[in-house]
Amino acid sequence: MPHNKFHQETFDFPVKSLLGREDFFVAPSNMSAVRLIENVSPAFPALLIFGGSGSGKTHLAHLFCDVVFEKFSEKAFFMETLSLSSVETALRTSRFIVLEDVKAPVEEEALFHLMNGVKNQSGVLLMTALTNYPSWGIKLADLLSRLSAVQSAQLGFPDDSLMTAVWVKLFAERGVGISPEAVSYLLKNTERSFVFARRLAQAADKKALSEKRAVTVPLLKDVLKEIGTSDPSEKRE
Repeated sequence: MPHNKFHQETFDFPVKSLLGREDFFVAPSNMSAVRLIENVSPAFPALLIFGGSGSGKTHLAHLFCDVVFEKFSEKAFFMETLSLSSVETALRTSRFIVLEDVKAPVEEEALFHLMNGVKNQSGVLLMTALTNYPSWGIKLADLLSRLSAVQSAQLGFPDDSLMTAVWVKLFAERGVGISPEAVSYLLKNTERSFVFARRLAQAADKKALSEKRAVTVPLLKDVLKEIGTSDPSEKRE
């Protein structure tokens, strides 16, 4: 049957979860960033992951915390703001620190102090940003020198082939078939975020079961009216 042929072909794509976590898929668009997270080590005291809104930076930041706990039995600390006082608080709390959404204008003295403090404590600082550090307008020469040595990775967005495989895999895990028409609708009308994809699949499956409906374009339209077309947790990126 055509549906089965479509279903089988999509599983030829290399889709797998990161470190066994079911809500994140490793793909060419995020492979380099995933490797930074998987191989976190004080030997590389500063990491930078940058990419567009919705590309997965916040989710990778939380996975960084999980990896830190698994490897070092320590909790990472999320900084809310960047200032000299917040840096002092962070360094007293943990040697593994996450600083999200770095952008111009940067509190340069604070960031320099943070990078030095983490390094001196044999820790790791993970920074996330929309763009790489040359666009941050840094003037402090010593800070520029530190940033030039940072291990960095850019996040891209999944292409149609990967997202097709993801959608089919997510519904197949729940024993639910999804038609090419439904996948095409999702590709055109939803955010290309692995986190959001799993959230939508869960909601669609629940609605289909409760209303005894198939996962079709009309059902997906109803689900999107209820949950939106993107993941709110990624909007702060």
